[in-house]
Amino acid sequence: MVSLLRVKFIGVILAAVFCLAAVSFFGFYLWRQGQTADPFFEFAPIDSVIYVSVRDSVWPEVKTKISDLPFKEFFKQTAENEIFSRLDLSNDVLAQVKRAAFLLVPDENSQLKKVFVFEFKEAWQIPVKFREYTIFGQNFLVVAESKSVLNKIKQVKSGAMFSLSRRVQYKKNNGLFFLYLNAGNLKSYFKADNQPLNNFFVRLSDNDLFLTLKKKNGAWQFSLKGQTATGRDLSLPEPGQKPLSESLPKDFSYYFSGLTLKEIFSYLNSAEAGISDLNRQTQASFQTIYQNDLSVFINGVSTKPIDAVIFAGNKEYAPGFGLVLVMPAPSGGQIKQFEDLARIFLAQKRPAQKERRLSDKSAVIEFLAEPDNWQWAEETINNDQKIRFLSEPALAFEWAYAIKDNKIFLANSRRQLADFFAGKDLITKNLISRCGQSNSGRLIALNPQTQPPELLPYLPAGLVLLKDSGKELAGCIIDF
Repeated sequence: MVSLLRVKFIGVILAAVFCLAAVSFFGFYLWRQGQTADPFFEFAPIDSVIYVSVRDSVWPEVKTKISDLPFKEFFKQTAENEIFSRLDLSNDVLAQVKRAAFLLVPDENSQLKKVFVFEFKEAWQIPVKFREYTIFGQNFLVVAESKSVLNKIKQVKSGAMFSLSRRVQYKKNNGLFFLYLNAGNLKSYFKADNQPLNNFFVRLSDNDLFLTLKKKNGAWQFSLKGQTATGRDLSLPEPGQKPLSESLPKDFSYYFSGLTLKEIFSYLNSAEAGISDLNRQTQASFQTIYQNDLSVFINGVSTKPIDAVIFAGNKEYAPGFGLVLVMPAPSGGQIKQFEDLARIFLAQKRPAQKERRLSDKSAVIEFLAEPDNWQWAEETINNDQKIRFLSEPALAFEWAYAIKDNKIFLANSRRQLADFFAGKDLITKNLISRCGQSNSGRLIALNPQTQPPELLPYLPAGLVLLKDSGKELAGCIIDF
């Protein structure tokens, strides 16, 4: 009898422990849902172009605050914005909130206006020193740059306008930072301002983008994912090989590794209507007039890996920025064909003019494309590196190349090529290692220090390095 009572007692204890554990787990689950569910999507109008949500750390042992995020220029310019001119952004706002959001929303004139949404820890902490603002519930403050955009927010909350949550599948923010870029709304914004560059972006903006940022091992790391309009994840290309560029000058703007010429042409063809037809027409004319089969050259080099380094500061030569391409050295025949193609290109752009007399004694001017008027020259740079170059100042045209370490380095000026060889400030494999990535796969690097001033508020202070794993872009922010 005693044994039976003991068994029943133990059973009751175990059942109580199980129930307590279940309740605790369920309570923890609900707490986590409340902590990670992003409340700001319900404020964002459906035509918002950019949506950013930030928060303090969820876990108390992690002391990272919103003001610790690596966007010092954004915080600086926001604090100087007229919206916050009557208070201290850091002490009166950021120190008192646990979550915040930043939106870019088009107004009635299709101009993007800034909207800030704050969730304060306590209702009494909400300041009201703003021109255009409204308060929802007890803890949510919305501040906007214009009255019309603020009215859109009010319409969303009242149900008169759809919110961005109808378009977004990922509505949780597990980390400190979450960014969503809506491709459809970005296209609408670009179309409203019919500029050639905008038209180019319209054709490229096919996928919504999601970026999350977290701090790990003392470094800022992030992942970038894409989503199509159907809700499927963006399928990225297969990763490439190891980078061909062993080092980068510190003044570079963008760096891409693991590309191929075939992908670049495919990218351009899909981005700009008419390029594909122009390529076919160009190949046909080269074959007919010069007996130079472009397809042989293109097919021979189109699948080789390429590194591309872009320098925004060099505007002297076409196409208006500095460019260095690095790829495995082609054969001697392919190099000769490349040189011939460059001479033919200049001959067509700068045809010779010759006067001819017709049978009726009248004179006409005949334009002749004569490639022999242009010849490649050779010189030595950096004391020992031989290069070959072809230039035409009237067209702001110059291309130079060098063969080194079984690779060909092609640049759009001799000076750019010389600077690239001399600049060994950043060792590629060291950057990748600092980011905790393997030294293979497609890489993208962005140098915020060389970006236009209007972009600086939206960029971190350190070098941004991304690696394509085949399913997503993962990377980190590196101080240098």
